[in-house]
Amino acid sequence: MPYLSDGSGEVATPTLGESIGKGHAQDDHEEDFAEIDVSREDLPQFIDDVIKNAKAKDVIDLKRGRTAYIAPETETVMIHDPNHPDLDTVFRPRDRATGESTFTAYVEKLKRESKK
Repeated sequence: MPYLSDGSGEVATPTLGESIGKGHAQDDHEEDFAEIDVSREDLPQFIDDVIKNAKAKDVIDLKRGRTAYIAPETETVMIHDPNHPDLDTVFRPRDRATGESTFTAYVEKLKRESKK
């Protein structure tokens, strides 16, 4: 999904944050980020920052070539799947019925299912 950059005529490749943040994550998970003051417009940069600031212990290699980046300080999970049209998703795991965080349990599940 290349697009023209700042008018120079060069084609710019979107960052991972732009691809994921402007895909289904923007519509399906936008409300996940309102309580931590990340707007729709800020989501791509937020995703890029999650990746850039991830410590080794917060990067999980998953099956099928996917990678999870964990941001404990915001209880955010970003999953990169190079085979997904949107390159995958970002969200803050919550119990749908109560709205309570399920971040710790979700991260532990990812670790158990990781390719070891």
